[in-house]
Formats: sequence, C-alpha cells, structure tokens
Amino acid sequence: MKILKANYLGRFTLESCQKVSIKDLLALVKRKLTKEILSMELDGIELIQTSAHYGGVRYWFKCPLCEQKVCNLYQIPKKESLCCRKCSGLKYKKQRFKGMIEEKIGNL
Repeated sequence: MKILKANYLGRFTLESCQKVSIKDLLALVKRKLTKEILSMELDGIELIQTSAHYGGVRYWFKCPLCEQKVCNLYQIPKKESLCCRKCSGLKYKKQRFKGMIEEKIGNL
C-alpha cells in the first residue's frame, strides 16, 4: 500500500489515494463465486476455462463421453448420465423431417 503524502496545500490528491472500484470488486467476486458454485453443484463434471476476446474468461462443460467443450449438457429421461447434444443423439424439432411438415401445415 502506498504511503499517503499531503501536497503543498496540506490536501491529498486523487492520484495519491488508493482506489477501490465497485466494478472491479464485483467482477472479482463474481468470478470466484461462479467457479465455486459450479464446482460444488456439478461434482464429477469437469469445467474448462478459456480466455475470451477483450479480456475475461468463459466457462465450458467438458462432455464426459466425447470430452469436447460444450455450453449445455443434457440428461435424457431414464438415463442418469449427462452428455452433450451430439453424444445423446438429440436433435432440434426443426431438424426432424416429420416435425418440419407438421409445423408448416399448422401455420396455414
């Protein structure tokens, strides 16, 4: 910590004082808290941390089956394990041919 010295008028200048920014403090707390909460709630699921453009970090899940970094893990009914969309074989409704026809007929 810097030693504070008064200027020639007996007052401290802004530059001579230590600054505590609420923005920096909240960012630090958020990073630590996010990582701690995620590690507690997802026991057995690995988290991957990558650096984001313009600073900061981004967290990813590591799929237990294919070991790829993904944003979302899914639990299929009647299965206990979590896995990514590709490993689980899940498709979006619009990716199914039958679903696309039903949707177009329903919009008429």
